[in-house]
Amino acid sequence: MVGRLVDPRVAARVTVAMVMTVGARALLAQEAPGPQAVSIQDVVRLARERAPAIAAARARVIRAEGEAIAARRFPDPELGLGLGRARPDGAGLAGREFSFGFIQVVPLPWARDKRVRAANAIVVATQADVGVVIADVVAEARRIYYEAAVDQREAAALEAAAGDAETLRQVMQRRTEVGEASGADRLRTDVEALRARAEAVAARARADANRAALSAFLQGAIPPDFVPADGDVAHLPPIEEAGVEARLQQHPLYAAATARLNAARAALAAERASRVPSLFAAVSRDSELDKRATSASLGFVVPLWNRNAGAIRVAEGGLAEAEAEAARMLTDLRVQAAQLVRGDRAAREQALTYQGAILPAATRALSIVRFSLEQGEANLLAWFEARRSYLEILRAANAAQRDALLRRAELQRVLGGLDEIR
Repeated sequence: MVGRLVDPRVAARVTVAMVMTVGARALLAQEAPGPQAVSIQDVVRLARERAPAIAAARARVIRAEGEAIAARRFPDPELGLGLGRARPDGAGLAGREFSFGFIQVVPLPWARDKRVRAANAIVVATQADVGVVIADVVAEARRIYYEAAVDQREAAALEAAAGDAETLRQVMQRRTEVGEASGADRLRTDVEALRARAEAVAARARADANRAALSAFLQGAIPPDFVPADGDVAHLPPIEEAGVEARLQQHPLYAAATARLNAARAALAAERASRVPSLFAAVSRDSELDKRATSASLGFVVPLWNRNAGAIRVAEGGLAEAEAEAARMLTDLRVQAAQLVRGDRAAREQALTYQGAILPAATRALSIVRFSLEQGEANLLAWFEARRSYLEILRAANAAQRDALLRRAELQRVLGGLDEIR
């Protein structure tokens, strides 16, 4: 009877409006942007592009290239002009006198070539330093990213545990109201729910802090609320020892030390070549009242007292230091790699064991005790014990994940990158 009183046209309009409203909500839900997923490859790429330290290192290369350009140029000539008015002794007439002089110092070809090679070697060394800075920046970006990924996972697990504790608190509250549980049990579940919520809030704050730190490190290229897409130890393939030595030989630190060694050798050769006197050519013309003289000369700049012994000794010391530094650098890299390769393997296996076996077993045990508690077959003490064991294993699993990821990041730094391995 009520349906007959409704105008069909009104009903049609209401139906259309409801459909349009539902469609608009679905469209807004599709258009609403969610947190951006960021991979470790994205982080590495953005770190290379945006780090100010890398820009500063590249600016030093430009300065070294400018000094190399200056080394290739010949010395500027000296030009002298003179104009005066003179009166001879005993004469009443005066006249103008004019003088002109041109001197060009020409370094010997082999000495100039040594200077140019030394300047070019410095350019190569500064370019190698750019690789060192890039490696350091990328390593730091990886570390922050892995910290954020582990903290994100830990925060999610603790929030789920806090939700479970809150649900149990509500269950115990209802049981207390109907007389099936004591007030002490209700109070204990209240305390546990509050503690779990506090732990979840602290974990979320740590995760947000690391994500914000990475966003700031990348100059705002990613939003602070991004979601780490990587950070699972299972995605990290084991590192084989077979190719370690070859990677160490190509490490940016060792490459930079080798480039500085070559620059020191070139600098010593340039200082030794500077003991050879330079050539100079001079042309002059003097126009006086009573005579005119034109002369041309070619000679050597002879260092009578200074044979550049001090600068040569300094260059020899620089070469010896560069040789020792290159050897030390390679030795340190070999020692670190030997430790980290084995440590990386052990940490990875431990994290996989926690993730694949121990933590799932603890989760199932907690679920079983929880179900038994709700069915009245277990007491609250058993649930607290199972929950305590679960939380301890959860923290140990997250610590193992963190240790494995950070060890991998450090191993990537020591081996000179490994960008292809997440």
